[in-house]
Amino acid sequence: MVINGQDIGGFETALDGGSWASPELLIRWTIAGAFLPWFRNHYVRKGRKEFQEPFMYVEWFNQYKGGQLPEPQDLYRMVLPVCKHYIELRYRLLQLFYDAMFENTLNGLPICRPLFLSAPGDKSLFNDKENFINNEFFVGNDLLVAPVLDPQSDGGYHNHGKRDVYLPSGANWYSFANNTAPLGSVIEGGTTIRDFDANLNLSGNHINYLVPVFIREGAIIPTIEIEQYVGQLNEQGLPNPITLNIYPGLSGCYNLYLDDGVSRSSAPTEAHPAEFGGDDQARSEFRQTQVTHQYYSSTNTREIKVVRVHDNYTPKFEKYFFLALLHDPSEVKGSTGCVKEITIEGGVIERISGGNIDQQSAALNRAASNAWYYNENINITFVKVFDDRPDITLLAELY
Repeated sequence: MVINGQDIGGFETALDGGSWASPELLIRWTIAGAFLPWFRNHYVRKGRKEFQEPFMYVEWFNQYKGGQLPEPQDLYRMVLPVCKHYIELRYRLLQLFYDAMFENTLNGLPICRPLFLSAPGDKSLFNDKENFINNEFFVGNDLLVAPVLDPQSDGGYHNHGKRDVYLPSGANWYSFANNTAPLGSVIEGGTTIRDFDANLNLSGNHINYLVPVFIREGAIIPTIEIEQYVGQLNEQGLPNPITLNIYPGLSGCYNLYLDDGVSRSSAPTEAHPAEFGGDDQARSEFRQTQVTHQYYSSTNTREIKVVRVHDNYTPKFEKYFFLALLHDPSEVKGSTGCVKEITIEGGVIERISGGNIDQQSAALNRAASNAWYYNENINITFVKVFDDRPDITLLAELY
């Protein structure tokens, strides 16, 4: 099924006669739902529930109960910041969802996929690991999500917010850090991680790990900037550039699809032939960009190619994109991080240095030509690339 999901929080109240979903249930439901195609907080009020919106888990009690929260109060206070965080993450990943949806029109694969579709060579999924088919899934081919489905605080199995996670064989995996921390070491495929700690708390950087998410080695994951609604920045005449997050690995490939986001003219004519009852508005007005990367051990370089394989649409505002080269902790570091020098089409591009990390990031955003800087706090090299030709080759020389 291409578009699947649910109404977050459901329609019924708790069996004990409560007038709202428990805060823990709503948090976990929202986190899991944020990675599914169909995603909305929806319910019927009309005397069955007092509220269900995340902000109301504190605001309702301020309005009607003098600010006195039920126990456990920490969970009630946690609803808004946690739900906000994962809704924003969903918005940053919308290009990934869109690319998977576009590919569905070409090959029929769903947006979210069971493990055996994105790891078809792992025979254990039909034997001793078959239970994981029911509680883990992929978004596209390379992003693995393992939501927490048991309560940590009351009743039933007291898992304290922990769960086992199976990483399919045939590939190695990195824990998703949301570009807020350096990558940990790569984990071998076929591994079962015991008791991944997804306990609900807001200490430190833990909000990024309230759901286990893993990325396939060598994957390319697109992200965009946060918007309050889809198309907000373009509506304001501002760009919303894509960042292509390239994970360590010997090679990888990803297909990016861009169109006007509104009309049906982007529908591929070969997938919707009019003579067979297809969409008569299909015009193939889209851009398909194939992004590949390859590591060459002989020269210790990474090559990234960005090639338009179908070029029948031009973005109005986005004249550039970013590459985020995530580095494995084992990579050698020199005076400029893990990368010595970057060239595009044979020409050396500027490295931004001086000032602190925030100042370097701001300078990269302002740069009027191709440039890069290294963020030592999260061990990522960021590159700004102007999208001014249909075939771009970038070489990153490593230490």
